[in-house]
Amino acid sequence: MKDRFYDLHAHSFFSCGTDSPTRLILHAKRLGWHGLAITDYHPVNLNLFEKIESIMKKTFSNFDVIIGVEIKTEKISELKTALNKLRPIADVILVNSQDIKVIRAATKDSRVDIIAQENFTKEKIDPTLFKFAAKSKVCFEINLRNLLQSQGAHRTHLFKLISKEIHLVRKFGAKIVITNGACSWLDIRAPLEIIALAKCLGLSKEEALSAISKVPYEIISLNREKRKPDFIMKGIKIIKKGV
Repeated sequence: MKDRFYDLHAHSFFSCGTDSPTRLILHAKRLGWHGLAITDYHPVNLNLFEKIESIMKKTFSNFDVIIGVEIKTEKISELKTALNKLRPIADVILVNSQDIKVIRAATKDSRVDIIAQENFTKEKIDPTLFKFAAKSKVCFEINLRNLLQSQGAHRTHLFKLISKEIHLVRKFGAKIVITNGACSWLDIRAPLEIIALAKCLGLSKEEALSAISKVPYEIISLNREKRKPDFIMKGIKIIKKGV
């Protein structure tokens, strides 16, 4: 079966981006993506959220419009409250924090999908985070926008951090998701470009391909499955017996 590609992190002008969801989706589709997460920061306007979802899914019936939320907080209590509110409605949840305690709590919580790469520091590349994440099935992001917009010593630093991230993901059996992290249609690169860049970062072709196809697909499909009334756990559903 032909691979299908999903980018789980893009911001429109409803968030911190500069373009409409429609423009982002049209460009992503033109480049060969099959799904794009239109991501907003928490707290989100739920009415607007639902309206965008409805319009986008009717307009792009042959393209997967993914509803994403990025929780940016420095308090564990705020993280827990946001997860309780957002998990029933979001296709994908990213967590972004400069507080190592919040990141640690997020890696232990199976309601979290992705640890956002933004604000990565040396302190946060803690091996125990990858051990917790592997057990909770929480993924780590490689955000190409952060890398490609950096320069000089900062870019070198990011390369080193990503290299260590890849090493720890392999060691503990965690997973990586690669995103464009787009805030503009100009930030979106084609899937094959992503794979080429990922190989430069030290990923194998198979690992890079999985990070934009299999892994993101598993995230969104499981989260949507969980919202169905007959869902009990992965692989188990309520079956109604005939009279």
